[in-house]
Parts: sequence; structure tokens; C-alpha cells
Amino acid sequence: PVVAAAPGPKEPKKGQKLSGKIAQIGDNGVFVSFGGRAEAVLDVAEIRGEDGNPTKAVGDDITATVVSVGETVKLTLKGKKTGDIAGLLDAQKSGTPVEGKVTGVNKGGLVVRTLGVRAFCPFSQIDRRYIDNPQEYVGKTLTFVVTTADDKGRNVVLSRRSLLEEEAKGQAEELRQKLEIGQEMSGIVARIRPFGAFVDLGGVDGMVHVSEISHARVNDPNSVLKVGQEVKVRVVKVEDLGGSSERISLSMKQLESDPWETAVDKLTVGEQLEGKVVRVVDFGAFVEISPGVDGLVHVSALAPGRVEHPSEVVSPGDAVTAWVTQLDADKRRISLSLVDPSERSERTPRFDRGDRPPRRRGESNRPPKVHRSGDPSDGLTSMGEAFQRLREQMGE
Repeated sequence: PVVAAAPGPKEPKKGQKLSGKIAQIGDNGVFVSFGGRAEAVLDVAEIRGEDGNPTKAVGDDITATVVSVGETVKLTLKGKKTGDIAGLLDAQKSGTPVEGKVTGVNKGGLVVRTLGVRAFCPFSQIDRRYIDNPQEYVGKTLTFVVTTADDKGRNVVLSRRSLLEEEAKGQAEELRQKLEIGQEMSGIVARIRPFGAFVDLGGVDGMVHVSEISHARVNDPNSVLKVGQEVKVRVVKVEDLGGSSERISLSMKQLESDPWETAVDKLTVGEQLEGKVVRVVDFGAFVEISPGVDGLVHVSALAPGRVEHPSEVVSPGDAVTAWVTQLDADKRRISLSLVDPSERSERTPRFDRGDRPPRRRGESNRPPKVHRSGDPSDGLTSMGEAFQRLREQMGE
């Protein structure tokens, strides 16, 4: 007898609701096992949450609607909104800005929901400057331009930076017309380099040299500033404004109180104090006695004995005890000594040419010349008489 073959699984039809289990989640698709000859496929974007991560896992039950049947059965979730893809395509072509809400951050940039479609904004396109903490944008609604979009809404890329740059151009022209030397302004640190920091004044960048950051010594601008920090500055120099060699020099320390104004008033000659060696040169060492105030220890005052070079005694970073030996407020000079004054007073004074009494006009340091007058009444002997006596003595 002929045995009839068991009926195979029924093929799904378009529009039919299909239930099954998630067998695999790939980069682009979700594979659903529903008992058919092959697994059905669902766009992975349809199960992603606001943070960009899948809301379902392998083994979860899922019910979806069949949208097409062929070599592959394609599904869509019931009631899933496709978003205004046409609106995104129009915005891309026309350059019309769109609003979007930042829903998350991934390894490449921000996840944004705009016009009902999940989009992406790279880190480099978030702002005109480097963003240190992109998480601060999550939950905010921002304005973007659509740089890339497809008719399926799977690859929508946004940019905020291009809008900000256009806005900055207008601000820059307005700022250049008002900019004056001595003007005090607020700005945002845009970039930091070993020689200083660039500050965005509103479409135009100015530069604060490392020596103008603070009265206190700054070796590395990164130690006192960070990108995105708001700072107060004063315009000190402007060159070729609006030209190809435009340069705006700024200062932060000019807005601080000058420590020298009070430093000298608080010090007295002979006072003992603590400090740190900040620089060593051939003729001595500079010691910071308070932020922004340095004193000089001459090489002769570094140690009781002879010192060939200051580096034999001190190095930058050394903590030292010093004594004030001289103050000059007008010249902003403080002379210091690392030798205890009581110890220095016991040293044998060195010969100093300055200790000689001043020479009178016409005087000479050479021995006096022999008197040649030959007059015995003046008590002196002529050269001829001297030689004659010498011959007589030798003849004897």
C-alpha cells in the first residue's frame, strides 16, 4: 500500500500574524523560528530600545506580521511605526535642520531619535570643539542637519557641528567689529597646547600664552585648564584682524591681583622663609617663595664655600630654607641667601677691589720714581751716586 506523505508546514502569507522564538540576533537582522522550512527575518532596528540596545534576547517569544514572502520571509512588529523617512530624505536634500532627542551614547557617537527614526551623530559632529563627556547630552533635544539618509531609515547620520560653524561665522564678524585691546571677555577653552591655550570668544579664537595664564608659575597648561572650561580673559594684542594672519593675544593673569603688590610689604631683610627652587641658571637659582613671587639666590649665596655652578647645590623642585638679603619693590627684585646669616658673618671676608680707597686724580698705583735731582740737601741719592757706591763696595 502507498503511504501518503505527511503534509509539510504551511507557508505563511503576507499580512499574516506569525508567532515564534528568536533563534539569533545579528548586526542587521533578527532570525525567528516559527516552524516553517526556514527562519523568518525581522529588521534588528525594530527591537532596539532608545539606548540603541536590543530589547529582546535569543529564546524570547515574539509575534510579528509577515510583510513579504519569497526566498526569505520578512516580518515587522505589530503596530511598529516606521517614522517619517520621507521627511528625513527631504531634510537631507534641502539642508533643512531637524530636531532630535539624544537617547544614548555608543562607542562612535550619540544615538538620536528624530522624526520617529533612530539616527546617529558621530562624536566629531557634536560640537565645534572636542567633547570630553558626551553623556551630558543624553536626554537633551538638539538641532541637527541630516548628512546621510536612505529610503529604509537604516542609515541616518546627523551633524550638529555644521550648524554651529555657520552660526559662529556670523558671531565672528560681529565680534571683530567690537574687539578692542584691554577688553575683558568670557570664553571657552577650545584647545590646549604646551605653549598655551586657545579660547573661543564666540566664533573667533584667541590665544593665552602659558606665561599669561597665571601669576603663579605654570609648566603645563593642562594642569590648570581643561577643554570646555569657561574662563575670563583680557585682550592684550590684536594683529591682522579678519585677515589670513589673524592673531588675538589674551591674558588671564592680568585679571588676577598681582602678588608682588603685597609680597614685598610682608617681607623684611633677614627674614627666614621656605621656598621651592623653580629654575637654575649659571649665575644662581630662582626660588618661589609664594605663588607668582620668585627670589634670586646668587651663586655666591648658595653655600658657605666656593660653588662653581648652582647645579652642584640645588635642582629644580628642591625645597629650601632661605634668608632675605635685599628687597627692591620698584624693580620687583628679592635677593635671597641659602647661607645662614650668622654663619656667613663668621667667614673671612674676601678681597674686594671695591674696598680700595678712591684714587686721587693724577695718582698712580706704580711705585714712586727715583728722585733724579742730585741735590744732597733733599736727603735723596741720584742714580749715578748709587752705582758709584756699589762699585766701591765691590772693589773693597
